[in-house]
Amino acid sequence: MSFPPPPVNTIDWSDIGFRVREVNGHIESHFSKSSNQWTKPAFIEDPFLRIHGMAPGLNYGQQTFEGLKAFRTPDDQTINIFRPTQNALRQAHSSSFVSIPEIPTEHWLECVKMAVSLNAEFVPPHETGAAMYIRPLVFGSSAQLGLNPPEEYTFVVYVLPTGVYHGINPVDALILEDFDRSAPEGTGSAKLGGNYAPVLRHSQKAYGEGFGITLHLDSRTRTEIDEFSTSAFIGVHGTPDSKEGCTLVVPDSKNVIKSVTGDSIQEIAKSWGWKVEKRSIPYDEIKTFDEVIAAGTAAALVPIRSITMRSREDKFEFLKGDEPGPCLVKLLGQLKGIQAGKVKDTFGWCDAVRQYKEGEYEVEGGKKTNGVNGGVQPIMPETQYFEHSLQLSPQSIPAGETFPAKLAYWTFGDASNPAVLLPSCYGGTLANTLPFLYDESKQPNPILPPSKYFVIVTGLLAGSESSSPHNTPAPWDGPNFPHTTYEDNIRLQHALCEKLGVKKLFLYCGFSMGGQQTYHMSALYPSFVENMVCLAGSARTSWHNWCFLEGPKNALLQSKDYHDGHYTEPAKAGCRAFSRVYSAWALSQGWFRQKCWEQLGYKTLEDYLEENWSGGMGDANDLLRLLWTWQQGDITLYYPEDKGDLAKTLARIEARCLIFPSRTDTYFPPEDSEEEVKHLKHGELRVIETVWGHIAGGGSGTKEDTAYIIQETKRFLKI
Repeated sequence: MSFPPPPVNTIDWSDIGFRVREVNGHIESHFSKSSNQWTKPAFIEDPFLRIHGMAPGLNYGQQTFEGLKAFRTPDDQTINIFRPTQNALRQAHSSSFVSIPEIPTEHWLECVKMAVSLNAEFVPPHETGAAMYIRPLVFGSSAQLGLNPPEEYTFVVYVLPTGVYHGINPVDALILEDFDRSAPEGTGSAKLGGNYAPVLRHSQKAYGEGFGITLHLDSRTRTEIDEFSTSAFIGVHGTPDSKEGCTLVVPDSKNVIKSVTGDSIQEIAKSWGWKVEKRSIPYDEIKTFDEVIAAGTAAALVPIRSITMRSREDKFEFLKGDEPGPCLVKLLGQLKGIQAGKVKDTFGWCDAVRQYKEGEYEVEGGKKTNGVNGGVQPIMPETQYFEHSLQLSPQSIPAGETFPAKLAYWTFGDASNPAVLLPSCYGGTLANTLPFLYDESKQPNPILPPSKYFVIVTGLLAGSESSSPHNTPAPWDGPNFPHTTYEDNIRLQHALCEKLGVKKLFLYCGFSMGGQQTYHMSALYPSFVENMVCLAGSARTSWHNWCFLEGPKNALLQSKDYHDGHYTEPAKAGCRAFSRVYSAWALSQGWFRQKCWEQLGYKTLEDYLEENWSGGMGDANDLLRLLWTWQQGDITLYYPEDKGDLAKTLARIEARCLIFPSRTDTYFPPEDSEEEVKHLKHGELRVIETVWGHIAGGGSGTKEDTAYIIQETKRFLKI
């Protein structure tokens, strides 16, 4: 089917109204301070959000929102969004007021366009004059008790077909005198929910008294016009038919929201040679206007019949009857003509929406729900922390000292069921650690469902969520954080299991550094692990692997903003250099030869690198400390009597072992795994035949790669 698809036939397009309707779904993107980047857009069918009750977005009002529209052109062959970049910039401005990380404009635009594209059949037919309303919303989403910015944020984009909010019939306005919308030095210019909700009781009371809209004066002196509760204020002197045309007057106040619709009207007026004055508007000037207009996205342009201020017993009338003024009619005709594609867009305001295909976005929560019986939601429990006085290993720096460690972890299911432990990897988080093995929203009928298994997911020391340089107080903060080893991590995990009442692990399964940990846990506690699955890992970090890590490490160490780890602002240049050096190793030569970035929806390799490998791997000190752990990986250190003989130490492992390298992995090549399996008592080797290199082992390769991992793991575990 060609794009855009025709409008659905399940809606009476002659009576759209202004109400919420069900559509295909919405877009989500998430930000965490540990990764310092927004995730790839995900398309979610379920309209309900899963959010912790202690999220600052709910408790402290840490949120901003936007509103914009998409329209079909006269031939219904194109869908345009009107001036989306202006909304992106305005939301960035709003976010700065409430300590929300800025969403890069290009990412913001991609999410918005994707939301429209994947719901294109709900954009109303051109002839209706209606539009698709777009609601971007961003909020602090991780649990937070203290009054400080949280670790995680969620950006969502909802869309729905709508008619016009107020319509074009003139309305009477009431000046609110017993309520100030914003403080003189407050958040009036930001589009925050907290600026709107307090107005509701006053506007609803005004509606009950026959007023269609409410108007605010400045809160410092109550003598100047600010804006309407829902829209920008535009005063008009003159008429379109006069020699000079009209003069538009708009408030020059730092406490009003920058209206995209209002700005568009001003630009249109200027293009006709009309005057536009942006200045303070004294209350006494109201009576001199020939017309007053309210301008906003939802309402477009609303004619104001009269403005009342009760304390002065003033009522200024601009219109008689139910017809709008001539200036509004002319401006609105031009504005709607541009938006609908009937008038040539000489300003370049209309941004066309293209078709987005599978692979360009993630798909989550594959079943819809009406909110009553629930549906398949991503599993996102509250992160728990295990605090433990950890004696650092002999290889750690400083060796043997006691370190107050905090291990971040998730648990699912009943502790009486067979226990499964999934450790995270380099750059990994609890949320992205092998969820396809247990989370039904990621993988239908997962092989390790929490209904049958007690699943434990753990972070790594220096891995951003557990104790790490960036989140540990003095004297262990920043560059003073200890150099920890795999042994430190394994002993900490084992202590957690004891606390949870786990006597033995049915399965220990990990990817990359998590894969290396499978060997370390099985070697350090041979009787504790029944089965282990190593996905793209090794028992000892090879010299080739060690040398690869020296590349990104030194790129970061030598960067201009690293400052020997004593930086006060994020070392963005260093982390970007680190990521770019790292990028080629995660995949394979064949991946680049086949231009596999195109399968992910990127036009060029640079687009892919910019989105995925430009500094978002984490805090600089975190990256370096965790890299040190990786470089020191060697299970023979636990048994000095083996004198570094890997074959002897491998033979000590009692667990059944499934070793799962990727054919094209440049970190942990299958040749190394083949050699290791020879010395395991109960070892099996399975190779993922793929060009997706190392990352295929963690579920980031093709669907076939992941399906093969699931198939062979299920066979191996006999489940």
